[in-house]
Amino acid sequence: MKIISADYVLTMNSNLDCIKDGALLIDGALIKQVGTLQELTQQYPEAAVTQYPKSLLMPGLINTHCHSGLLRGTAEGLPVWDWLQQFIDPMHRVVTPEDSKIASYLCYAEALLSGTTT
Repeated sequence: MKIISADYVLTMNSNLDCIKDGALLIDGALIKQVGTLQELTQQYPEAAVTQYPKSLLMPGLINTHCHSGLLRGTAEGLPVWDWLQQFIDPMHRVVTPEDSKIASYLCYAEALLSGTTT
């Protein structure tokens, strides 16, 4: 078992509690307990502790709608029809499958780095 701690732990319990000096007790791939670092280290003195100062532990973010292409976020000031006709449609004609693949990987890496897990 191990304990991971941070300045704050954001829970998803019914009160959406945020625990100052919080910690998670991890057993294998499971979170067994959530509490303060002091509580968990007293209950499990044998557990290895990893601390992340100036950090927040929270559940992973879920993105239910994602555009993972090279053209996302471009020419945003245009009305949608102008945007499609003047920018997106011409670009779709010249983007290669390799360009699309690389752009997708870049978008997925960005999502992971920002905490998106699903």
